[in-house]
Amino acid sequence: MKKNFVRKAAGACAVCAFTIGMNVVVLGPADSTLLKEMGVTKMAKGMSITKAQPTSAPLSLIKETLAPLATPSIDLQEKASDLANDSQDFIGPMPTATVAPTATPAPTATAKPVAKRYQSLAISVAKDYVNVRKSNSTDSKLVGKLQRGSAAKILKTKGDWIKIQSGDVTGFVKKEYVATGARAEKLSTKFGKKYAIVKKGTEVLNVREEKNTDAGIVTQIKDGDAVAVQSVSEDWVKVKTEDGETGYVAKEYVSTALRFKHAQVSAKKKTASSASSGETKATGNGGSAVAKYALQFVGNPYVWGGTSLTNGADCSGFVMRIYEKFGYSLPHSSAAQAGYGKSVSLNALQPGDLVFYKHGSSIGHVAMYIGGGRIVHAAGKKWGIITGNVNYHQPYCARRLL
Repeated sequence: MKKNFVRKAAGACAVCAFTIGMNVVVLGPADSTLLKEMGVTKMAKGMSITKAQPTSAPLSLIKETLAPLATPSIDLQEKASDLANDSQDFIGPMPTATVAPTATPAPTATAKPVAKRYQSLAISVAKDYVNVRKSNSTDSKLVGKLQRGSAAKILKTKGDWIKIQSGDVTGFVKKEYVATGARAEKLSTKFGKKYAIVKKGTEVLNVREEKNTDAGIVTQIKDGDAVAVQSVSEDWVKVKTEDGETGYVAKEYVSTALRFKHAQVSAKKKTASSASSGETKATGNGGSAVAKYALQFVGNPYVWGGTSLTNGADCSGFVMRIYEKFGYSLPHSSAAQAGYGKSVSLNALQPGDLVFYKHGSSIGHVAMYIGGGRIVHAAGKKWGIITGNVNYHQPYCARRLL
């Protein structure tokens, strides 16, 4: 036998329910003697009931005493239902609250390591550009400008400054204006231009009209050639060559890399001693002398990223070195070079003028006008440094430095 619950009954009496077997019995105020025998004692005014010592009354006596209550004045089934549905009247002990299990802390997220090729990369996030200075001071000489989205190699960090090298510019920029580490890696796909580079050992790679080996051949590229990537699928890469032709190359024969714009420096006169040794010093003045000097290197190789007039240069590297002989400093980027000198009409070209061509939506190639409707330029791995028709591809604009 055990006490189940205690409830205030109608009026001022107390009702105590007990379980005997599977039966619920409700006791009235007249049963105080039995309550005492069972070890349950009424308290003072207020009719609260508390449990005393366990009863010593024999079970037979309890059953006999409870027998007359089989037909109580209170309907037991109705009272049991009433008790169940009227929980606010309970004055017995409340059930013990269940303590929720302690949640297991979520594992701390581990930052993804920055890929090695981005660990020394800095990308300008300035609104327009960040000044590149000779030393780590705002009072130091200005040596160039790193335009928004242009990239540089980190040489070292010094306090709030980073020493960088970008194209032909080496100097310091304020750390707050460049993205480095994981942030630079994230921004690289936004500001970098992806190129497909023919893998070493691939003598000739066909650029096809469609994504299958039975499609017609648009052109061919060779070991070391770099072409702009337009899209990448499972087995093929859609590319655009330097002369504007588009097609597909088998993915297994190329690797991809990002190229960024470099820092800009103002075109300025340089001393004769700045000319590299071992190469012929140009003489004479004017655009004709520049064009004549450039023609000396026709037949030499094209090297992507190169700046050697004898061992190989790309289009902007070729132009940069030619003008360097005449005391002018240009950046190693065709898009950046398009911001130097003054604009000139395509119908009024003179020898020495720079002619620019678009690849897609941006400038991607530069050539030098030599007169008679012709140009000299580092055309690509397949051709090297050659001469050609100025309209071999639709010119976008032209600039004059002299």
